[in-house]
Amino acid sequence: VPVVERGLHAVPRHPRARHLHSWHHGNQVGCRRRARVRSDAAVLSASAKIGPPTVSGGTIYWPYDNSGTDAGVATATFSSGVFSGIATHRLDVTTGTPSGVTSIVGTYASVIVADALFFGNSFTRSYYRFSSSYALDWVTTAFTGTTSLAANMVVAKGLALGISGNASGQLFAYDKTTTTGPPKWSYPSSDVGAISSPATASDGTIYFSDAINSELQAITPGASSATMKWNFKGPVGTALSGAGTEVAIDANGIAYFGNSSNLFALITDVGAAAPAVGSDWPRTGFDNCNSSNTGFTCQ
Repeated sequence: VPVVERGLHAVPRHPRARHLHSWHHGNQVGCRRRARVRSDAAVLSASAKIGPPTVSGGTIYWPYDNSGTDAGVATATFSSGVFSGIATHRLDVTTGTPSGVTSIVGTYASVIVADALFFGNSFTRSYYRFSSSYALDWVTTAFTGTTSLAANMVVAKGLALGISGNASGQLFAYDKTTTTGPPKWSYPSSDVGAISSPATASDGTIYFSDAINSELQAITPGASSATMKWNFKGPVGTALSGAGTEVAIDANGIAYFGNSSNLFALITDVGAAAPAVGSDWPRTGFDNCNSSNTGFTCQ
């Protein structure tokens, strides 16, 4: 049984912290510099829709949709107050159709950058892997019936994890390299409602919380199934309520997550932080501030 500490602490602002430069194509709001987005392949139009950026290895990635003419991921670098090397890369999830990176939860989602690019498409109800050269590597078997995609992928320890929703809340594990359609396993065997984005520790343990059971689970992935190591429903007198936030794991193996108005710290058996940038992306919000991404400097 894990040891738990409960509380909520304010995080002081670092004296060197500052607002990042903001930028968008077209009219500027609060920007220091103007950057025009052009590439040999396409131009982001003034009406283009974009999603949240991801930073990996010094490169910024963000999804875009040029109003139905083409869609995919744009890339750039940022140094000394200037964006440079801006380019667009069309990602066709259906050959010949500019369907690209589509929303999974009502708005554009981040592209997950590990040793390739991973994302979900709510229209096709499938997850995708594109290579670093922006070629399609694999696509998962589409969810059927009323089952929908409910969260972005988490990539770690050879697995690409996705979540289903709409009265079918389960965690799905795909081989991140050789997937040919169906998952290696799904967990649990029945609907648990809304599920927090999973987090993978350095020993491979996967953590998530759910709405129906109102608990945090630690599960061990196997070749064709996953088993529960332990669950946590809250300390005495403070039961969890619904699904909590995604879990963050520090270098001492302490797992942090929020539920209702409480922040919890669980002392686990994990003794190291999440893997560095390159082959894994163990959390949805993965960056150097909590996950050892050496391509990003925390200010």
